Amino acid sequence: MANDDQIKLSSYFQHSLMGAWQLIKANPKAMDYFDLSSDGFWKSFWAIALMLPAFVFWAFYNIEYNPYYAFMTELLVIFLLLPFVAFVMFFFTKFMNIQDHYSSMIIAYNWVNVPIYWIIKIAYIILYSGSISMEIASTVMMVIGFYLSLYVVWATFKLSLKISGLLAVGVLVFELLLAASMQAIIMRIFNPDELSAMVALASNPPV
Repeated sequence: MANDDQIKLSSYFQHSLMGAWQLIKANPKAMDYFDLSSDGFWKSFWAIALMLPAFVFWAFYNIEYNPYYAFMTELLVIFLLLPFVAFVMFFFTKFMNIQDHYSSMIIAYNWVNVPIYWIIKIAYIILYSGSISMEIASTVMMVIGFYLSLYVVWATFKLSLKISGLLAVGVLVFELLLAASMQAIIMRIFNPDELSAMVALASNPPV
């Protein structure tokens, strides 16, 4: 019986990750791959577990360059971001009167974050390995981040909530503010010096 459950869970992971990949490819039928039931909603938080190996891989690569509290900040973001976004978005979608597809949106959002996180971490390791200049690496990372964290997430909100592109922009901005706020709170606790440096850089950008 347990083996049957493992097969079912493995099949669920496979279909969900296929759906996430279709979202990255901007396939308008990507939502067809997901289990949009109430059971699928709660199972979608397994996405957190599938992001952890990418974190371990990235942390091992950076072990000589980052202190432990930088890793702690990153780890807490992985564990807390998806539940935090799901909780706040429940009220936000009701306020915006777009709550009819809230569950589908969370399912898609949770799963699309798995390949996004993997791609960004692997790209970081490859680009900053020293084989190319820092300027080129930073530019490529910016392009990758823009496409994955902005365009793909925007498309995910648009498709899953079945809303207009303009309204999806508003949802994306809100999600970005949520994620930034949560990360700032965690950094305030574990890495206040880096947070202060980031705030100072944002306040006084180089000319």
